[in-house]
Amino acid sequence: MSTILERNISISSLLPAVILHGLQTEDEEKCLDEAAMCAVATLIVNTALGAIKALAKGHYKSFDANPGNAGCQSLAVELRRLSNLGLQDECRSLGATVLRIKELVNRRKGDAKDPLSLPHLFFQKEFGDVFVSKAMEYLLHCYLSAVLRTPYQKLDSGIVMTRSESSKLSMLSSKITLLDGALRRKIVEENQRTLTRLSVHAAHEMASRLTSLELKEKELVVTMLSAENTHVFTPDPQYEPKSFGCLFYEVKTALTHLQEEQAIVCLESIRVLLKPKF
Repeated sequence: MSTILERNISISSLLPAVILHGLQTEDEEKCLDEAAMCAVATLIVNTALGAIKALAKGHYKSFDANPGNAGCQSLAVELRRLSNLGLQDECRSLGATVLRIKELVNRRKGDAKDPLSLPHLFFQKEFGDVFVSKAMEYLLHCYLSAVLRTPYQKLDSGIVMTRSESSKLSMLSSKITLLDGALRRKIVEENQRTLTRLSVHAAHEMASRLTSLELKEKELVVTMLSAENTHVFTPDPQYEPKSFGCLFYEVKTALTHLQEEQAIVCLESIRVLLKPKF
């Protein structure tokens, strides 16, 4: 079995470490309460259900993520590859599991007298053994990022600029506002950081599979997309840094890969008329 299909990633990896700590600790001052736990659980469940439904219907636009790493070309080619892996069995299994958890969350009354009803124990029991493949992890982060996309500016070229907004988390969990703003922002930042890291890794793996490049050129491409040459940078100091590969080699890898597969490639040319300044 390909390593991409190994079921060794917890579905709770959608959450940042600070929230996971609040769901695992018994410290009353640091743990999330009943309502917050249910809101977070609902976020995970609805992200999984939404991604599974979109994948089954071939709605790949639902995975059109924008984590802010300028690597949309690598992401698009990786999504193309993942869509052909045949994840139907995993989708059925994961769908059944999260639907069951959703029903339990909806029925919870948070009876503090029953130790098994404590929020952190419930979360550990229901989500502790829910694992997904690396492919599904990527798709879940793409779906979450796509939900968070918000237009904020239209350029003269017609391109619509988008960014991730934590307010969009409410589309997946209406009670997520029970978490304070800093925690909701952390969810967005962790999604961006994880997705960019996975995208650069996917480009590196894609480069290692190329067959049409001369050996020295292939070695250069693989080297330039390796972890050692990945940049950590963010133009906005308000956000956590994200990983960036060398974009030139990411594009070269994507186009070479598509050429080797004899895939159809469409390139859009945008002409911008500059007004003279007098």
